[in-house]
Amino acid sequence: MLDKDSYINKIINRVEILGITSSKKLGEDQFDNKFYNENMITEQVQGSNIIQLTFPHNDIIYNQLIHKWIMKCVHIQFRTKFNLIPTQIDNGDCYHTLPKYLKIQRTNGDIQEGRLIDNAGLYLRKSMSGIDDKLTIKVRVEYDSYVFRDIHTVTGKLQLYKDCSLEDIIKINNITEFNIHFKLPDHLAIHYDSTKFLVLKYFIELHNKWYKDTFEPIINEFQKKQDIKINIITEKIIV
Repeated sequence: MLDKDSYINKIINRVEILGITSSKKLGEDQFDNKFYNENMITEQVQGSNIIQLTFPHNDIIYNQLIHKWIMKCVHIQFRTKFNLIPTQIDNGDCYHTLPKYLKIQRTNGDIQEGRLIDNAGLYLRKSMSGIDDKLTIKVRVEYDSYVFRDIHTVTGKLQLYKDCSLEDIIKINNITEFNIHFKLPDHLAIHYDSTKFLVLKYFIELHNKWYKDTFEPIINEFQKKQDIKINIITEKIIV
């Protein structure tokens, strides 16, 4: 079994190389490079569509009985690296509850219906103008160039997408409240001197530091300026 630092480096490196190749070997666990005959699953990294990665470039194959807990750490590493709250239509380890279908404003001023991009998300981004380094909250939404098309009937991708400011989204759609959920591994349920405990502890602390130093101040400031309530819901899960 690897030591704590080896596991941490493996998880960080797995996020760094995500999308470089879609090549995988049937039955090979991408965390330990061993081959298994059963309990193998493939799972997309939550929120990875925010950097325009989709299957099969954003998934990891692993043995769910052995390495499910490592995948939880991968999700934490990815979303803290990219300042992201994933849009998970079927929910996930972290997600928000903004409605799937939203009205957006085009650059020409027209208002039309858009749709949240599954596995993209709500994220923090610096100003594109480069005037300052202040982070703003963006939401990635897709839409169609044909304004009158019923996008509820479209199962594939729409033609265009836009990173809308959360401020504009809530004003146009009269949103007064939504939730942000975090499902974090309960490392305290694991023996305190095990490698698994130490690795999970590292990534829980990474999440907590990111939340306190980066995410929480911006969310709190946003709520003060806008007429909206954002509920932060955190729960612990056994892994």
